[in-house]
Amino acid sequence: MLQRMRASEVSGAGEAFAKLDRFMRKYQLTAKTFFTATDKNSDGQLSVDELYAALQKAKCPMNFRQVRKMVAYLDQDGDMTMDEGELHAAIVEYRAFKRAKMFMNQVLERSSSHEQLL
Repeated sequence: MLQRMRASEVSGAGEAFAKLDRFMRKYQLTAKTFFTATDKNSDGQLSVDELYAALQKAKCPMNFRQVRKMVAYLDQDGDMTMDEGELHAAIVEYRAFKRAKMFMNQVLERSSSHEQLL
C-alpha cells in the first residue's frame, strides 16, 4: 500500500484523491452513490470527461489535469476510465494511507522530543 500511495503522490493523483475525499465526506457520499450519480450514460465506467463535469457541477475544486491524473492512476486497462470498484478501492486505500501517515507523523514528533527518549 505504501508504495502505491507514494506513486499516487508523485503522479499528482494523491492531491486529487484528497480533494475528492473531502468532497465525498462533506456531502456524506459513498463511492457507490457518487459513482451512480456521476455515470451519466450508465455504462458502468467513468470517463475523465464525465468525472470532471460532475466535479465541476458540484463545485469540487479539481482541475481537468488533476482528474485526468487520478483516472490514469486508477486505470487498469489503459482506456482512461474507472469502474465503481476501482473508485471504492482507491478511496478506502487513500483513507487508510492518510491514517497511517498521521500515525507516523505523531511517532516522529514524539521521537524527536527529548522527554520521550527516556
